[in-house]
Amino acid sequence: MSNANICKLCLFCLLWAQALTKCVLAQNPVQVSDSVFRQEMDFGLYLLNNQQYAEAQQVFAQLDTATKSLLAPSRTDSLYFYHGWACYNQKLLLPATEQFLQISGNSPFFHASRYFAAYNLTHKEWYAPAKGILTDLYLPPSDSLLQELRFFQLSGIALLQRNFAQFGHLSGKYSFSHYQLQQQEQNMLQYAATLKKVKRRSPALAGMLSAVVPGLGKVYAGKVKQGVASFFPIALLGLQAFENIHKRGIKNGFSIFYTGLFSVFYVGNIWGSVLSVQIKQQEIYHEIDNRILFDLHIPLRNIFGN
Repeated sequence: MSNANICKLCLFCLLWAQALTKCVLAQNPVQVSDSVFRQEMDFGLYLLNNQQYAEAQQVFAQLDTATKSLLAPSRTDSLYFYHGWACYNQKLLLPATEQFLQISGNSPFFHASRYFAAYNLTHKEWYAPAKGILTDLYLPPSDSLLQELRFFQLSGIALLQRNFAQFGHLSGKYSFSHYQLQQQEQNMLQYAATLKKVKRRSPALAGMLSAVVPGLGKVYAGKVKQGVASFFPIALLGLQAFENIHKRGIKNGFSIFYTGLFSVFYVGNIWGSVLSVQIKQQEIYHEIDNRILFDLHIPLRNIFGN
């Protein structure tokens, strides 16, 4: 056989082998991807259990890209959930929500994923879509715990929005019969009572009080120490300005200097009192809102065990 014929035969065998390999892979994509999936998934879960969340996220993301289209729905749901969980533990709430919302209704992760997705959006102050997820979520009528969890989460959102009427309606559905929710339900009622008692002080009134007596507006705002501390330097500068004007005249350089300095501090004291009222109220609301979010989160951990 000539060298040319031998080359042709080798080329034919090579092409036939490639075609056969492609045919086998095309007929068994699930088997090939399933093997890769199990190995990579185990590695990702190992990283997740060891709190190496960024590395786990990278593994799940690569696995998603490489094998997702070849996997059975149940495996895809597992991948979505653990990928979302890796993001969630890094406080990447929106990427986590994106993964959670792709989980199908047949998955054992379905209810957990929807509740965590709603919580993430609540934490980001995306209240409307969070309420939409909870309202549209199908729950077995016989599952009283998940039913009450929905009312509890919606009531927390209502409280964050200061919708006391809606909160009253939803909190009326608290049964206090589930230990996973009992303490947090009591806390939520206390937060509502505290928020209703928060005095809405007037920034304009605070400014006027500080115009009459420097620092008095801050005392009105609830910042007593700051109010007292701001009174003395302004009073001292006012006294210096008065003495220089009385002794040297209003056109004297020292008189002009102390009068100007007093004016700056005096105006700043008024404006500071106006801001103090707003800041104090924001501090109170921020503290209570953080407690609400914390108590919305605890039952999710208690119930779903993640």
